[in-house]
Amino acid sequence: MRKAHIGTGLFVAALGAFALVEGAGLHMFGEHGVPGPGFFPDLAAGALVVLGVLMAVVTLVRRQAPADSGTEEAAEGFDAARALRAGRVWIGFAAAAPLLLVAGFLPAMALLVAYLLLAVERIRPLKAILAAVLIPLVVYAVFAYLLGVELPTGLLLGQA
Repeated sequence: MRKAHIGTGLFVAALGAFALVEGAGLHMFGEHGVPGPGFFPDLAAGALVVLGVLMAVVTLVRRQAPADSGTEEAAEGFDAARALRAGRVWIGFAAAAPLLLVAGFLPAMALLVAYLLLAVERIRPLKAILAAVLIPLVVYAVFAYLLGVELPTGLLLGQA
C-alpha cells in the first residue's frame, strides 16, 4: 500500500467537495431544461469526489489483501518511462492551451490529438491522423450544435 495513494485520493475528494460547495449557487439547468452554468462544474466536482474516495478505498482494500508474488512492490517503484510519458502528455496540454486562444478550438484540438497519438501513444500514422481529424469535429459538433456552447475561434479569425 502506498500512503500517498490514500492521501491523494482524499485530497482529490476534498477538492471536489470544495468545488461542489463553491459552485452551489450556480444553476444546474437553464430555461427549457438545457444545461446551465453549474452543470459541468458540478458534474466534474462530483466525479472528483467519487473517484478520490474510490482511489483511497481501493488502496486500503488492496493493502489488506495478501500480496501476490512480489508484483505489488514492482508496481509501486518509480518508473522513469511512465513519468516521462506523463510529462509528454502535460507538455501537450500546456502547448495546446495558448494555441487554443490563438488558433481556435478545431486546430488546437486537432494538433493536440495528433501529438498525443503520434508522439506519446505511437499509434500508426493513418489511424492517428484520422482520429486527429474526427475527434475535434465530433466534439465541436456536440458542443456547438447539440449543447449550444460557443467554442473559441481564436485571434486569427478575429474572435477569442
